[in-house]
Order: sequence, then structure tokens, then C-alpha cells
Amino acid sequence: MPPELGWMDRFRQPEYTGENRCTPCTVLNVVIAAAVSGLLAVVAPPLGVVAFAAALAVIYLRGYLVPYTPTITKRYFPDRVLRWFDKESGTLQNTTDPDEVEEIDVERTLYSLGVVTECEHVDDLCLDAEFQRAWRDEVENLRDKETKTEDIHDLLDLDPGDDHEIEERGGQSAIVMIDGRMVGQWESHAALTADLAADRVLREWTDEWERFHVINRSELLNSLRMFLEECTECGEPISVGQETVDSCCRSFDVVAVACDGCGSRFFEIELTEEMRQQL
Repeated sequence: MPPELGWMDRFRQPEYTGENRCTPCTVLNVVIAAAVSGLLAVVAPPLGVVAFAAALAVIYLRGYLVPYTPTITKRYFPDRVLRWFDKESGTLQNTTDPDEVEEIDVERTLYSLGVVTECEHVDDLCLDAEFQRAWRDEVENLRDKETKTEDIHDLLDLDPGDDHEIEERGGQSAIVMIDGRMVGQWESHAALTADLAADRVLREWTDEWERFHVINRSELLNSLRMFLEECTECGEPISVGQETVDSCCRSFDVVAVACDGCGSRFFEIELTEEMRQQL
């Protein structure tokens, strides 16, 4: 028989709490709770305190106090406000102050490293043929490895003694955790494999690679995935498409690079008006 749930577990709504909590919904409901409790406190102070405590408990367990709050915030809050509350979408979850990391021009840096070069037949950048072969070979090597612990430690600049776990969220995202703390996030296991393989190649490709800050390396690897032609998971072709996705707070259109066969996601960026005109 399955374990019997406690009353708190029965009342809790995981889809609106924890990692899925909608921050603007929480803020809005706390403000409403404070206003209502304040009015009650004018009449009976103890009642106001009890009402506010009860409201906070409901918000904590359910995610919101007023029904349909997530729908209300998505529909009526300005998009520029909701964007502030979106969860960080970058690959590396690093505690380093971003101001301490030198900004780099990703495209120019990849070109200077000899990883990308000018295409022969179109006015664009393409992967260097030798690098592409080495990257593809390293992907094959990683598929055959039983454990990728050392590779992940190198990729994320972790201590050798750190024990990590890889979790899957949202049906596909690959999350690297250490002691309950997220240290890295990828669109899919296939995207993680792509970065691990590229990182291994680049360590042999140039002495400059390990001199970059781990945050800069993450930016470069993230952009490199846009040049992939076949899936690192199943070998099927990769294509660029447009779709609508939901964050905790809003819905928005993205340009996504994904596998045609298994659907593994490699890259995703929010679609801007400038990009709409170019598509």
C-alpha cells in the first residue's frame, strides 16, 4: 500500500510551489493578505494577526491565496515586469559576482580560437571541419563511458571530491546537483553531452581554453551548440523552430534548436521583434 499522506501534503500544490512557485503571484497574494489582515486588525488586533498568519500558511502550501492568481498575473501584468521574475536560464549556476568576470565577445572569441571560420558558400560562420570531426568523435567516446564524473567536474570547475547527481525536470532538462544545490542546468541530457564533449576537445585544441573563467567557457559552449548538425543522443538531424513556452510567470515565443528525431533541446532563446523580422 502507498504511504498515507499527511494533511500538509494533501493540501500542498507542487505545481505552484518550490521550483514552480510564481514569484509575482506570491508577492500579489501577500500584499492582498496584508491589506485584508490590516483591516481586520483595526476591528480586532488578534484576529488580524491570526488571519495574516493563516494566509501566509496557505500561500506557502498552495502557492497563492486568491483563486486563479497565476492566470491573472500572466494575463494582466506587463510582460516587462514578469520578465524580471523568470528563473535564470543560463547553463552555469555560479556564485561568482558577474561583475568580477570579464565580458567577452562570444562570436569573435570562437573565431579567434579557430573553432569557427567563415563559411565557403554563404556569408556566415561555420564550424572548423577539423574541430567538428574531433567534437563528433568525442561525443561517441562519451556515449560509451559508464561514468562522466571527471568530465563534469572539469566542465564546472568542481573539486574532485564533490559528489554530484543529475536530475531531470520538466520532462527533459538536465540538472546537476551537489548537496541539494543546483550547479548547472542544461536544456537536455543531449545538450550536456554536447558541452562535455566540446569542453574535452577544447582542452586539447588550445592552451587558451583553461585560462577563461568557467562562466565564459559556459557562454562559449552554449553558443557552440547552435552549430550542431546532428543530435548527440540519437544522431538524427537538428533543426531550428519557433514555439511558445510557459515559464512560472508568463508565456512567450522562443527560437529553439532541437533534434528532429528524439526532440532533445540544445538551445533556446526568446524571440525578439528584430528576430521576427529576420525569420
